[in-house]
Amino acid sequence: SSCSSAQQKDCQDCFNDQKLIKESHNTYVVGQCIDQCPDEYYENTSDGTCHTCSANCNTCTSSGSSTCSACIQGYSLITADYQSYTSGLCVADCPDHYFGESNQCLLCHSSCENCSA
Repeated sequence: SSCSSAQQKDCQDCFNDQKLIKESHNTYVVGQCIDQCPDEYYENTSDGTCHTCSANCNTCTSSGSSTCSACIQGYSLITADYQSYTSGLCVADCPDHYFGESNQCLLCHSSCENCSA
């Protein structure tokens, strides 16, 4: 069977390439079918389901904290690996060795401890 009740939010499968929400978040609920995975979700392309991104991600490529491609408001995206920071991580403040620009944390030149651009 492809549903558990007559409610739109109780689907187990979707028609016409729609995507199935697998985790509730914001206004989306488990079992809801939508045209495409919304912000803060990523699509599991093997089964056409939508799963939530990690905390502070607006868009991501898969599960995990370092798979963000854009961050929610108030957070910046690490764009390059350095020490314990990995590309794809969203942080509230750019750490040492990085500088902030356009909601991204860019790596300083290798000779700098800290930098402004």
